[in-house]
Amino acid sequence: MSIPLPDYDLLPYGLTPTQPTWTPLTTPPPTSPPAPVPVGGVLPPDGSVIMPGDSGERMELRVVRIVNPAPRFDPQNPSGPELEPRLGYRHILISVQVENTGDVPFMTDIEKYSWLVDKAGNTYARDVEMTEARQLYPATRLDAKSWVTREIVFEVKESAELTRFRLSTHPGEAGQTQDWRLS
Repeated sequence: MSIPLPDYDLLPYGLTPTQPTWTPLTTPPPTSPPAPVPVGGVLPPDGSVIMPGDSGERMELRVVRIVNPAPRFDPQNPSGPELEPRLGYRHILISVQVENTGDVPFMTDIEKYSWLVDKAGNTYARDVEMTEARQLYPATRLDAKSWVTREIVFEVKESAELTRFRLSTHPGEAGQTQDWRLS
């Protein structure tokens, strides 16, 4: 005895393709003067630097956007969470483009060791929770000749006069730490 099949379509509703959670960038990275320089010194806000890694990695870092103060909602991700600073503080958002100019892949979590420095020499570490909330996708492996932009959020005192943005792949090592002027 066989089981009779229904005389109607089992899937009366068509499947709707879902959108990916993030879309890889298809446009080439923007070029900005001056040409990349070795690590060290203080770069202008639009300067890029080549930073070497311990295992043959070679990354070019470039600050592509500084938003002071950062809006509560991310215009690139309107459905993302609202970031409300504490009373007496403001958010600063810095976008850093990371390009793998070497042959060795590396993780794109460059925001781990980043700080803002104010005129008085006080440092402000990134806000981990807010930085993660502003990422459109998690840190991933960046293959050779690829690039990505990472968003870093800081919460600083409202009255702080910020002068520098510092990013390091290995804190305490001058050859792997870079400062950019903010003024």
